[in-house]
Amino acid sequence: MVSLCSFWSRGLTFYIFLYPIPSWFVLAIARVLFSAILGNRQK
Repeated sequence: MVSLCSFWSRGLTFYIFLYPIPSWFVLAIARVLFSAILGNRQK
């Protein structure tokens, strides 16, 4: 129960912190990181 409470509080904090950032910006960063990981894995 305590872990669930901490999980919800952590998620709420991340949501409040990331809310002003546009979703397309987050998706672009995720795409760049994903492509970088795939490139490193191919090497």
